[in-house]
Amino acid sequence: MIFEILATFFGLIQGTFSLLNKRIHWIFYLLQLIALVIFSWNEKLYGDVVISLIFMVFCVLGFFFWNLQEHKHISACSIKERLVYVFIIFCGTGIGYFLLKATDDPLPFLDSFTTILSIVALFYMVYHKIDTWFLWFVADAVYVIQYALLPNPALYLLGLYILWTVMAVFSYLYWYNVMKKGIEKLSHKS
Repeated sequence: MIFEILATFFGLIQGTFSLLNKRIHWIFYLLQLIALVIFSWNEKLYGDVVISLIFMVFCVLGFFFWNLQEHKHISACSIKERLVYVFIIFCGTGIGYFLLKATDDPLPFLDSFTTILSIVALFYMVYHKIDTWFLWFVADAVYVIQYALLPNPALYLLGLYILWTVMAVFSYLYWYNVMKKGIEKLSHKS
């Protein structure tokens, strides 16, 4: 239970800094992921273990990419990018489900879906794409269901993901306003 509490604590801090588009959120995300790896392993959520390990790499990349000028501007994905990420989510979930079904994972479909969806969402977060918040909203809402359905429900993480689902809406609105101001600045320069 200690790792669930630690993951929740660091997740609250990370979520707040992420909502505000602050680079420091990557550090708290890394701390949260360390706690999540241990928690997920103990709960046999192997997809979540894999995603947390992958996310650790994204945290390091995100921390450095957010410092580069070309990655500071918030933008939206193109229609082509959206079609690609929907395809990746669909195929990745199917493959993940097939792999996790062969383990003792208690929720292989949900674990696979949240894993693939979160990887795609984090990829777009690294590149400041506003679409990340729609993807996080869906992933967080499904995580709420997943943590409620575990044989031993993870109530602290369930509460965190309820909060993150709400925060995804506010993060989208905040990033949208920042993106809109950036577009207005560019149009006044020309």
